[in-house]
Formats: sequence, C-alpha cells, structure tokens
Amino acid sequence: MKYAPCPVKRSVTFAASGSVGITEEEQMEFFRSIRHPRFQQIRIAIGDAHVDDAYHLWTAEEAALDAFLTMDRRFWNVAKHGFRALDSTVLVMTPKELGEHLGLQPVDIERLAGEINPLG
Repeated sequence: MKYAPCPVKRSVTFAASGSVGITEEEQMEFFRSIRHPRFQQIRIAIGDAHVDDAYHLWTAEEAALDAFLTMDRRFWNVAKHGFRALDSTVLVMTPKELGEHLGLQPVDIERLAGEINPLG
C-alpha cells in the first residue's frame, strides 16, 4: 500500500465559523470542474451516479495502484459490467476478491469480530 496523491491541484479553506464539511452540491461542482480527459472517460463509462467513485478510480490509476477496493455493490456491478468501456489499468475488486486473487485463505469474519475486545 502506498499514498495516492490527489490528481487535481486543489486547496481547502477552513473558517473560524460555519460548517467545516463540504456539501454534496459543492462536491458535484468540484467533479464537474475537472476537465482531464481520462477522468471524463471514466465518468462517462461509470455514470454520474458514481462520479465520486470515478474520481477515486482515476486517483488510483494516476498513482499506478494495482487495485481499487470497494464495498459498494452497485459501483462494483457497474465497474464489472462496463470494464471494457473503462479500459482501466486498475482492477476494481471487493476485499474478498482481493484475498482470492492473492491466494489467501477465506477469513471467518464473524469469528474474528468475536475475538476483538473493543475495550482492549
């Protein structure tokens, strides 16, 4: 694993008052402002319902990562069915698929959760 830098130069301003977060409309305005051809390709292939995932996949490509992990089943389905249109160098996978891809034994998540002591 490595740091994946943002492929777009941007800045965040913090104010002494008001909300610190960014609204959904502000996020969409940011995504609409990106004119990079590859981001536009991914955005068209995935659709605006997953524009945030398109941005993260583009970030993964720019960082030359091997895989983009997602637990969003709807995005995973869109990426898998539109894989040819995506023409991505990054595999879109669930954590379970990554484990299988790496040849790891399946993990009993329920057993592991029972072993974790949250107050430990």
